[in-house]
Amino acid sequence: MLQLNYHPFLKVNIEYGRDGKGVITISTPRIPETLCGVLEKLKGEKVILNLRSGDKEQVKIVDVVGNVLIATTDRRFKFVSCDCICAVIADCLDVISARFDLEY
Repeated sequence: MLQLNYHPFLKVNIEYGRDGKGVITISTPRIPETLCGVLEKLKGEKVILNLRSGDKEQVKIVDVVGNVLIATTDRRFKFVSCDCICAVIADCLDVISARFDLEY
């Protein structure tokens, strides 16, 4: 098997059979299309939320139910609509690469 990684988000595998013919498999990581989907994959992690109001808040993700993030800060639960979140910042590259099957 031969692996080619020209693009950081694509994995290309080429397997050759006994007949000399190769089969090419291209796979992409399963990154959710919405911020709620990203947050759901990061359950249990601490992240920084950039909110539409301009505030930034560090929270620990407990769960995502529908379109609502359930998080904790200083022994308090927060319930935030995913529509109010503009960006998510997660610090640890190892966690992100493992959760989303990315190579860096």
